[in-house]
Amino acid sequence: MPRLRNRRACRPDCERGAERRAHRGKKKEFRIAFGIWQAGFASLDWDAQYDEANEKICGKWLKRREFRKYLTDEFWLALSLWADTKRYGFPSGRGWASEPAALIDLIKLFDSERDALEAEDKK
Repeated sequence: MPRLRNRRACRPDCERGAERRAHRGKKKEFRIAFGIWQAGFASLDWDAQYDEANEKICGKWLKRREFRKYLTDEFWLALSLWADTKRYGFPSGRGWASEPAALIDLIKLFDSERDALEAEDKK
């Protein structure tokens, strides 16, 4: 008689995988948006004549008018979630292992960008 395997153990967690795949496409945009925010350009309230000015964000030269493309509602929500997690801890309160993989990826991404920008400022 064949040995029965635990059904949960042999199938991947579909929900977590879908969240991780959806988040992968946003890493580059979130990294640049975080750099814009860290550089102090998030307000977007400068004079229109400065829209053609170039700024170096995360090693990439961008025109200021392109910043709006990166500072989306989704980024602001992710930034808020990251800041709240840093301030108050994980939403479920049970530690990192019980959190969705997308949240852990987001925290790692923003933490690594913050550390890289701080190291760059120290040079």
